[in-house]
Amino acid sequence: MSSPRSAFTLIELLVSMALIAIIATAATTTFIQLLNMSRKLQAMQTMDAAAKTTYEKLAGETTVIHPCAALWLNSKSGTKDVEFIFMRSKFNRLDFIDTKYAWDIGGDLGYTDLVWSRWHWNASTEILTVSTSRPCRWTTVRNDQTKNYWKIPSGSKMGNSTSTFVSIPQLQRDTQLGIVGETIPNDILNLNAWNTGEVSDIGDYRDLEVNAVPLLYRCSDLTIELHNLDGSVKTADGTSNLAWAAPGTYVDGQHQTGLVDRPSLVRLRFTLTEPKAKTSRTYSFSCTTPSFTHY
Repeated sequence: MSSPRSAFTLIELLVSMALIAIIATAATTTFIQLLNMSRKLQAMQTMDAAAKTTYEKLAGETTVIHPCAALWLNSKSGTKDVEFIFMRSKFNRLDFIDTKYAWDIGGDLGYTDLVWSRWHWNASTEILTVSTSRPCRWTTVRNDQTKNYWKIPSGSKMGNSTSTFVSIPQLQRDTQLGIVGETIPNDILNLNAWNTGEVSDIGDYRDLEVNAVPLLYRCSDLTIELHNLDGSVKTADGTSNLAWAAPGTYVDGQHQTGLVDRPSLVRLRFTLTEPKAKTSRTYSFSCTTPSFTHY
């Protein structure tokens, strides 16, 4: 009678270790694939949500563009910037309330139902920002400060120790300041500053810069297209130079020189990327603007 075996042979051990290694490798590979798939799905859901938010915001703003105000679409290849500026109405009653000064004048600051909106994208930072001008800006000047700014006579005297000035978004019909072929929204929109020299005393364009809020990160290949009433298309993508503007119109849609070339459709296209999930998606959507008969 032979004695029972007390140990595995070397070959059996090697075979067993090889099988364990194969099973562990397969399990690890499957786990990594599932993890990557989960990350990719989460990234796509996040990007889809961001794109949806962007569409809803753009659609909400372009549907209330004011046809009597000028608008600008600029593209600069040197700085890789895209800029779209227009005036629109506000969305709801809460937009009129300024809690900082509500106690002073009874709550609602109903100076205007119009604000400027600026969509700005830079290819280097891959950030799309959106900003809205404030319905009013307050500037307080002490009695001992210089008062020779252009909107107030240099010899005027203020009865109180301080005086308060209010700036509201100013509807601009012009797109240039006497310079043929140049569109300069920063100069035009800053015309409603009081020029007091105070930090708080700024014009509409500077206010848009200050209030810029990031809307999309890791946003590349952004393009804004304006499909105009005359059938032309203006494109800004940051790779070529464009300085285009449409002057404001009268309420019947007419201008001094006839029907103005204004956009009837705004199209936005961009790509979002999630480096960790190694995934990207391109989005494109269009938003209509109100016709002249809506006003």
